[in-house]
Amino acid sequence: FPFVFGARATRTLWRSLKATEASHSVYAAAPHFYLLCIGVAPTAQGTGVGRALISPTLVRADRESCDCYLETFKEENVVYYQRFGFRVCEEVSFDRDGLRFWAMRRESKP
Repeated sequence: FPFVFGARATRTLWRSLKATEASHSVYAAAPHFYLLCIGVAPTAQGTGVGRALISPTLVRADRESCDCYLETFKEENVVYYQRFGFRVCEEVSFDRDGLRFWAMRRESKP
């Protein structure tokens, strides 16, 4: 990876992967749905596309009495995911690089 991203970026990538893996193992140890990659093009944001992507998984998780877990690296996404019932379990900051992420969990609803 260093030849593609540079040594510093590669170190940051590996540190962030280790940190997200550690959070995942603590806050989502039981069977769960892991919302790994969700994204909407900026031009389509605010049009309901994100809700359409997330909702089927949340409905299934509730039907199966299974919690959901995700991480986000964008602070503005925290409030967005809270609208779906996710709560912040942990905020991790990589001070030297300015990189942060939030581990978030949503308990299934009856």
